[in-house]
Amino acid sequence: MQAILLVLLLAWTAAPPAAAARQDQNPDEYVAQMKKGDAALRSRKYEDALKAYKKASSLHNKTSAEAYAGMARVYDAMGAYKSAADSWADALENTSGDPLREAVYRNQRGASLFAQSQNGNDKRLKEAEAEFRAALALDETLAIARFNLGVALLRQARDEEGLPELKAFLAAAPRAPHAAEAERMIENPRRARERYAPDFAIVTLDQQRLALEDLKGKVVLLDFWASWCGPCKLATPGLTRLYKKYGDRPFALVAISLDREESPWRQYIDENRMTWPQYWDRGGRIAQLFGVRPIPTYIVLDHEGIVRTTKEGWGPGTDGALDGEIGKWLKRIPPTSSAPQRD
Repeated sequence: MQAILLVLLLAWTAAPPAAAARQDQNPDEYVAQMKKGDAALRSRKYEDALKAYKKASSLHNKTSAEAYAGMARVYDAMGAYKSAADSWADALENTSGDPLREAVYRNQRGASLFAQSQNGNDKRLKEAEAEFRAALALDETLAIARFNLGVALLRQARDEEGLPELKAFLAAAPRAPHAAEAERMIENPRRARERYAPDFAIVTLDQQRLALEDLKGKVVLLDFWASWCGPCKLATPGLTRLYKKYGDRPFALVAISLDREESPWRQYIDENRMTWPQYWDRGGRIAQLFGVRPIPTYIVLDHEGIVRTTKEGWGPGTDGALDGEIGKWLKRIPPTSSAPQRD
């Protein structure tokens, strides 16, 4: 997972409703294809959605801003951010006389550009900043564009410029979905430059509440697995060794199961004496927070809660790789940390 997926930056303001078709070869069919694309996108049937939006675009002589915007939203959902940025540009080329719609599209294109950036010096980050500024020039009330601008500036280590933008966002939209994230970045601007783990709280198998804040000061290995997953089972002995090896260090191993049923999960844990914290992620809430899809997936957090490593799948070298990552980040815990230290 790329660090930018921290919040998808966060830009998904819903696109404006489709305007009435004007240049269509077949107005009724154009509207039908747009609705078909919208329904497929909501159902995450991305290829079907693309086909529908492309057909709608052809019916509209490839001049429909709404059809291009539909394609862009699909590409964003797929993580194809380069294609998304290109489609948002096409949508903008076909948007005229509607500054509010243009503002939304520029904000969305900025988010797609931001998602491609690799670091604070990436030219695409500068392009994203320009799009966010253009969106606000068209509609200064578009709060999400101000949030995105603030984050883009912080990402470039321009905190003196970014922090006022985030504060202005909070003043304008104190109950917006990203308000809490804005507050956290104002408190710690590094959150815009590092991939901090999302806040979470779980109740483990032994009925103890465990939250991200409880793990502060420790290196954490999150193991996303399931008892029906063959590679996950092969990984169990290695995880047991890691748990024992680092048991007296500031280290925590937390297993998050994506089992479909509770009984096999409990049985596997008992049979394999997995005594570290176990959580049944019924519904996949925690997996979704971390953007986990295939299993097993292993995520290493440092003592500050920053995601340092993500590994998907298991192979003969996985145990050693995880061991090396854990050891590396344990060495970087400063001596002044409140976490217990070994001599």
